[in-house]
Amino acid sequence: FAILLVVLAHFVLTSIKPTLARPYIAYPIYALIFFMGVYPEEKIRETIRKPYVAGEFVWVNQIIARDVPAKGIHSEINTINEKGFLRVNAFVPEGLKTITPENKIMAGKAVAILQCSGCHNVTGNTGLRPFAKKFEGMTSEEAVYGFLSNYLTPQNHPAYMPYFVGKDEELRALSAYIADMVSKGGRVSAKIEVPKISLEAHR
Repeated sequence: FAILLVVLAHFVLTSIKPTLARPYIAYPIYALIFFMGVYPEEKIRETIRKPYVAGEFVWVNQIIARDVPAKGIHSEINTINEKGFLRVNAFVPEGLKTITPENKIMAGKAVAILQCSGCHNVTGNTGLRPFAKKFEGMTSEEAVYGFLSNYLTPQNHPAYMPYFVGKDEELRALSAYIADMVSKGGRVSAKIEVPKISLEAHR
């Protein structure tokens, strides 16, 4: 409300005395008007339509979550749950498509980046809804898994957030990555490194 009064006062005063319309005063006011006019509308629109980003069938993480018969579009959820998220995703390196003890944390990072980074910073403790702060103090894989397996389900997930899709081993890999990241103070590289042993296993 105070901001609105400042803007109104600016226009009233400059209409009475145009010489008051100095650039160093006017430009910040115009920027403020732009912010007030665009940001709230966009924020509300983005919030209302979540977890979807297109026609209420594509989630923010690019997973097709609903059938659209008229367009010949089919949900990917059953396929992902059956075959595995990493297995069907074209952007996942071959060395991470099968989870092993050697690549588990890197596989979990891949899941985090591909399923969660649209709304969270999954590799640090700053920025937008960082995992390191959301899971602060949770350095146990089992603790993280217990939380995620109960929270990110079709029945319990927040209305604005997609639930987890994929195999249980992928959820455990995600949990292992989060616990590892938190134990390191929330600072990890966004680069996905594929262990050599995993690459050799696929040759």
